[in-house]
Amino acid sequence: MRPLRSLLLALVLPGLLFCAVASAERGLCLTAYAWEPGVGYRPELSECGPGEQASIVAAAGFYARATVGLFTGRSGRSREDASRSLGSLLIKRGGRSLAILAVATLLLGLAVLASAGGRRLTSQLARLDWLRRPLGTLRSLGPLAPPGGLPLPLGGLVVFALVIRLAPAGSVLDYDRAGILWAGVALALADGVAAVLVGGLRHTLNVERAQPYSEALNLWGADPGPANRDVSRRVRAAQIRGGVLALVGGLLVVEGVFGVNGLGETLKDIVVDRRGLDPLLLSAVLLVFSLALLAVEWLPLERVLGSRP
Repeated sequence: MRPLRSLLLALVLPGLLFCAVASAERGLCLTAYAWEPGVGYRPELSECGPGEQASIVAAAGFYARATVGLFTGRSGRSREDASRSLGSLLIKRGGRSLAILAVATLLLGLAVLASAGGRRLTSQLARLDWLRRPLGTLRSLGPLAPPGGLPLPLGGLVVFALVIRLAPAGSVLDYDRAGILWAGVALALADGVAAVLVGGLRHTLNVERAQPYSEALNLWGADPGPANRDVSRRVRAAQIRGGVLALVGGLLVVEGVFGVNGLGETLKDIVVDRRGLDPLLLSAVLLVFSLALLAVEWLPLERVLGSRP
């Protein structure tokens, strides 16, 4: 029942937000789209008044129909790109956003592993010739790094400036070719997500190591590590989910800085569009972000973080 309840909530919440925006003053012009059987909503050449707003009932009907069409292969065509279906547009731009998240998550995962492995893992990495100089540079810059990390907009601009200065123009590492890579790097480094996540996970395990049951296991000569991990798995899972959700929100910033036309940049373009909010694209993007948050919530982290033989 819980997965079904969560799925319904993920579908309803963006619908409520869509209805609130549509029914506000100077809201959405729903007559800009017409429903075509077998295709879905398509752009309609119609003039919308400057103060036109939709009723809550009309907005709810539009959102429900658009959502059903999206799940049944009748996603329609948005005015953003009428040459392709809305579904294919979302897949293409969503893939870019997912790639940015993958880069950022990989970097955060390496940071967590390095912290968990401590000096032993660091010394093993230092044996690799190609990592000696970067590790030495990170150690020397460690005391100069802000404890909370740079704010995301500033961190993105710093990474962008470094890429502009250091990456050869026209190379595979230039920002216009490797924008997804550098956006992921900026997303992982800014806002102190890595520092907060590593520090939080370490603190949680240290708290469990100081508990009476852990001390009793030590006295009996048993390793308390598996028990510490098992007891704290729910707290650590919540900390990791919080870090991933922070990355999802950061897409709105890094995609604009590095010119990656993903879902974050699409949502920003919808808001600042001088022609007015695009109702079909807005409903779809809100729904995709809601389902992405639901996917993060469904990650089986407790099982992965529990004790292992």
